[in-house]
Amino acid sequence: MAEMVLLYLAGAITQDVLVIIAVQIALVLASYLIGSVPSGYLLARAFKGIDIRRHGSHNVGAINVFRVGGPIVGILTLVADITARAFCLLLPHGY
Repeated sequence: MAEMVLLYLAGAITQDVLVIIAVQIALVLASYLIGSVPSGYLLARAFKGIDIRRHGSHNVGAINVFRVGGPIVGILTLVADITARAFCLLLPHGY
């Protein structure tokens, strides 16, 4: 990023390009943060009061949540995971 600022100050790139680069970096960081939310853990904790990492296969995925927490919590976990990934894929297209 420091090189980009130096190139901007030298007149090699425009402010528009610098803004686009900053937005792309922000989108990558936002996608990373959205993808790091453990929806299976949060939903199992909210609905069943259990730490899903200590039950079943010790995984926070939708299959383990489905098996341990029941079909409703498992399907909600699957929907939350798919929605988060789809949001991360569609996020750059809105800019």
